Amino acid sequence: MPLKDYTAVALIVDRSGSMSNIAATVQSALEEFLADQVTLPGKLTIDTVFFDTTVENRATFVNPKDTKLDLELRPQGMTALFDAVGGKIDSFGQALSELPEEERPEKVIFVIATDGHENSSREYTQHSVAERIKHQTEVYAWDFTFIGANQDAVLTAASLNIPQSSAITFAANAEGAGSVVRAMSTYVAGTRSGASTGYTAEDRVSALGDGDDQVDQIKSQFEQGVANPTEVIVGGVRSASLGDFEPSAKLPEPEPRKATKPAVKRAAKAEPKSETKPRTPRKKAEPKKDAE
Repeated sequence: MPLKDYTAVALIVDRSGSMSNIAATVQSALEEFLADQVTLPGKLTIDTVFFDTTVENRATFVNPKDTKLDLELRPQGMTALFDAVGGKIDSFGQALSELPEEERPEKVIFVIATDGHENSSREYTQHSVAERIKHQTEVYAWDFTFIGANQDAVLTAASLNIPQSSAITFAANAEGAGSVVRAMSTYVAGTRSGASTGYTAEDRVSALGDGDDQVDQIKSQFEQGVANPTEVIVGGVRSASLGDFEPSAKLPEPEPRKATKPAVKRAAKAEPKSETKPRTPRKKAEPKKDAE
């Protein structure tokens, strides 16, 4: 049997160049996250992975009570999201398999944080990562949460087999980044205790930050209880991330496309062959007579 009340958390954090404007906020919020988690009952270990074009595994099975973790992002490069997540699932699973069963964690939580889309992985694909997440979730009950900016995090997570209730979109600014990490901390605490129901409506609205008139209007309506914000525009992309806040809610179905006739490539007409008359066989030349 695994060790009761032992949770292993893997933090997989984007440090690509686009994270520059929120790097300090994210680092500070992660430090606050660890400070909160160590006060909770039960054993806790932390693994950290920071990724840009390359992937850096910085800490493995570290007890944050005993060791100060290096959480500086140092933004650079692009976004090898799939390599970071897929590689960590494989290496983490291998490490756990080498532990005696009684020393393995009762719960495993993967936290994936990014401010953009995958654009530079070389070893793993969306499909291979999604299959790994599905396997670890269904067979070993690992928990995955996805927090993303500049995208609809719910839809991105769904493409990786992470449930809607475990995904949240945040605004790529200091307020949004700070709010979403605090929401993530609450999510992890709830998962550790077995009481998590996913991100709340308040979490989702708070993570969107301020500064967008339409978002501010929806937030105001929600806070007043006069509207259920079922959709919001973030970064110019219509988002389903607010959803209806029910973990069992299905993602919105795409509008059906109008049926169109398949394009048919016409074969070029073959030029008719010209008829030719059969050749007449030549007569054999008669042998010449000898002159008399």
